[in-house]
Amino acid sequence: MYRVILFRYFWLTTFLILAEGTALRAQFFQATMSNQGATLIVKVKPNGGNITTTFANMEFFIRYPNTSTIIWSAPTVNTTNFPNAVIQKNDPYTTIPDAGYTIVRFFLPPGIFTTSKAYTSGTEYEVFRTNMTGTGTLNLEMMHRDDFTPYYLALDSETADMTGSVKFYGMGASPAGAIQSLPLSVVVPLDLLDFTAQAEAKVNKLNWETANEVNTSHFSIEKSVSNGDKFVPIGEVKTNGFASSTPQYYTFADAQPSNLDYYRLKMVDKDGQFTYSKIITLARKSDAKINYFPNPASHIVNVQIEVKNYKTVKVELLDISGKIVATQSKTRDKSDSASFVLDVEHVPNGIYTAAVTIDGQQSVHKITIAK
Repeated sequence: MYRVILFRYFWLTTFLILAEGTALRAQFFQATMSNQGATLIVKVKPNGGNITTTFANMEFFIRYPNTSTIIWSAPTVNTTNFPNAVIQKNDPYTTIPDAGYTIVRFFLPPGIFTTSKAYTSGTEYEVFRTNMTGTGTLNLEMMHRDDFTPYYLALDSETADMTGSVKFYGMGASPAGAIQSLPLSVVVPLDLLDFTAQAEAKVNKLNWETANEVNTSHFSIEKSVSNGDKFVPIGEVKTNGFASSTPQYYTFADAQPSNLDYYRLKMVDKDGQFTYSKIITLARKSDAKINYFPNPASHIVNVQIEVKNYKTVKVELLDISGKIVATQSKTRDKSDSASFVLDVEHVPNGIYTAAVTIDGQQSVHKITIAK
C-alpha cells in the first residue's frame, strides 16, 4: 500500500508518494502563492494524480529584502482542507542565514495530523493565509534549494495563471543545489494607526492617523445612518503621500450629523485597489457632556458624564485589536451625572479607544496610556 514520506529541503518542504520505497514520480504537490490585497494565501495542488494521505509535516519558507519592514498577523490554517492542523510561524527565522533578506517560516508541526483526506489532482487547496502590514511594495519569494538528489524541485515556465499565482512544482529536473524562487509582488496598504470621531457643536469631527502611505491615492469618507449596514460616500481627502513611518494626521467634518452615525474610511490606492477601516459610531445626545482626564494617563482614567434622563451608561476601554481592557457601567439613580475611574495600572502603553454608551448610543474618543 501507499505511505507518505516527507523530504525536507533547505527552503521548502514538499511531499512525494512512495510505493514500497519506489518513487511514483508522477504524483506530487505543487505550491502556489497569491494575494488578495495585503492577505497572503498559500495553497497546494496535487499534480499527476489523486492523492489520499495523512500529512506528517509542512513547511513554507518565505523571504523578502531587509529594506522592507513587515508585520505578519497570526496565520490561519484551513482546517477544512487540512483537518486537525494548526499553523505556526518563526518570524524571523534565523536558523537559515540569507544576507540581505529576512526569512519567515510558516509550518504545520509534525504529529498533529490524525485524519486522512483525499486530494483531487488539479484542485488547489488553501493551506493558510496571513495579513501583512508594513512599508510599500513588498517582493516576496517562496524559496527552496535542490540539495537532495534525485528529489528535485523546479519552477514551471508559466509566470502567472488566472488568479495571479505563480506555479511552484514539487518535482522536476533542475540543477542540483540550485536555489529557486516563487516570486510575488504585493503592495502593502498604509498603516491606519488611529481612527476616532468626536461630536462638536454643529458637526461630527473625524480624525485619523496613518503611516507608510506608499501608492495610496485618497481616503473616501463613508457614512451610514441605518444601523451600519449601508454606507454612502460623504467626502474625500487626498493623502499626503509620505512613504516613511512618520505619522500623518487627517481630519474631516460631517456637517449633517444625526443622533447616531456610523463611519468608515475607504483607503484607495493609485491603482484603484482599496481596503476599509474599522467602523466607528458616534452618538449625539444633545444634553450629554463627557470629560476624560488625565489624557495621556498613566495609572487611572477618570470619566465624568453629565446627561439628563439616562437609564444606563457604560464605559469601555479597548485596545487597537478591539479587545476590552477595562470597563464599568451604571444605572441611573437620583443623579443626572455618572463618574467612573478606570484602572489602567497594568495596561501597556499605547493608544486606546474609550467608548461611552448611553442608552444604546455610543461615542468614541482616543485615550493615550503613557507611563
